[in-house]
Amino acid sequence: MGTDLPPPEGTPIGIQAFKKLDLSTANSSIVPLVVATPETIYCVGTAFCISSIGLWVTARHVLEGRGGAIELQKQNKGSHLAILWVGSGAGQDVPSLIGGTVPVSAFARHPASGSDLAILKTKRSSFNFPALTLSAALPVVGTPIVGAGYPQIDIKSTGGNGQRRNLNITPNLHTSSGRVLQLYKDGRDKFKDLDGNFTGKLPTVCFETSARFDSGMSGGPVLDHKNTVCGVISTGLEQSLGGAHDTSFVSGTPYIFMLNVRYGKGSEKTTTVYELAERGYVPTDESFERLRMTDDGKDVHLYYDAPGQPRQQ
Repeated sequence: MGTDLPPPEGTPIGIQAFKKLDLSTANSSIVPLVVATPETIYCVGTAFCISSIGLWVTARHVLEGRGGAIELQKQNKGSHLAILWVGSGAGQDVPSLIGGTVPVSAFARHPASGSDLAILKTKRSSFNFPALTLSAALPVVGTPIVGAGYPQIDIKSTGGNGQRRNLNITPNLHTSSGRVLQLYKDGRDKFKDLDGNFTGKLPTVCFETSARFDSGMSGGPVLDHKNTVCGVISTGLEQSLGGAHDTSFVSGTPYIFMLNVRYGKGSEKTTTVYELAERGYVPTDESFERLRMTDDGKDVHLYYDAPGQPRQQ
């Protein structure tokens, strides 16, 4: 699969370009996921870049859940799913160079596993977005983490036209820190439906943290102390009366590597994030060397190192 993958699209944005344009690397790799209409922009969640060929990860429920992107698209004719580039490091006003939507050409999830993960492929952009580094390992209990996303943002247009709008984003990128409280190596609330597919809140590997992740941050990355992505924000619960801390749940990264990516003219070809990482298209840390994925023609099997012992999913 994927022997004739295209080279990375667009023009890389180097360090000097970021300084000259007052751009923020974080705001360029972690973006609002939106449904854009000719009149307005609805923010449905957060996505983050994992490859400069235009690959982004988000939470599956951001697309398919109640009030999610698919439902909004059905309610708004002429709308499209897109990432919103808000890569400004200078206040909240987004320069007209940025402030535009980059349409999503395709998305995929892994329905059999029921994971709260999805991958997006954006259409060709004039820039390469900086990609975050993925970890294939699970964090251990006590690991300090930080999650990033766009909670309940307000998007107002201040001019511009076409796909390049002048926008004001309030608030901008938000972060929340905490520690890993508990690992769920076999998922939470895991059961199968009548078709044999796994369902439940988080039926695949996930973990609980003490960080607070508000609505709109779903799909954002969770970074460990090495600044590598160790999870994807799924749900957050406010601190209960008398509680010691907030609670949030995060999807583990191993299942990201199982996701399919379509490419080629008409998107008729398919590869996986795992293969893209093997070929250097997706940045990973050293833990990827311990990850193994096999395909027997019927099922995809993922082998990864959990803290303390290898496990099979």
